[in-house]
Amino acid sequence: MPNITIKRSLNYLWIIRKLNVRINDIEFGQIANNQTKSYKVETGENNIFLSLRGGKSNILKIDVIENSDIKLVVKPSKFDVLTSVLFIILIPFLSIFAALNYSLFLVSIIILLIVFYGVRKLLNVTAFVLTVEKDLS
Repeated sequence: MPNITIKRSLNYLWIIRKLNVRINDIEFGQIANNQTKSYKVETGENNIFLSLRGGKSNILKIDVIENSDIKLVVKPSKFDVLTSVLFIILIPFLSIFAALNYSLFLVSIIILLIVFYGVRKLLNVTAFVLTVEKDLS
């Protein structure tokens, strides 16, 4: 039976959340940060994606042949990395609100998170990028 191995690289976005592995719309389990897991799949075309509340990866369509071993790697999308960096940069500026009114500070952070999430949904950007691992040997 063919085997698909998914490697979730070490990253600090979504670090404590496990991603749900879905193959052909069936949940196969979860994968944690910096973890590698293997799954037995059927031969033929398989649709693979990862999800969690608030985001999902691109859908990979892979044609699997008998006794093959396909390696996939998942990383955060460039959009999520960029928004996280912007959020870290904006926090000191938003802390000015904390000096004035702590409630205003909390509301501004919540609004900023909603804007980032809304822009990602509006642009239909994935939260994670799932790709076939290139063999460099």
